[in-house]
Amino acid sequence: MANEAIWRPEVTAQQARTIYAASMADFGVCQASQQAWNVQDWLALMQQTGFTVINAPL
Repeated sequence: MANEAIWRPEVTAQQARTIYAASMADFGVCQASQQAWNVQDWLALMQQTGFTVINAPL
């Protein structure tokens, strides 16, 4: 099982990096990756690495 937070499509790469850096500085953990990957990006990555996507509702 893989579970990952994703960014909404309208979030820019700069916004994602800024939020990531702030959450790491403030809390020491991040909510999502510093890349602005949306659901399609994550699905493609999982499939490219050999995972089978069984369910990905959004």
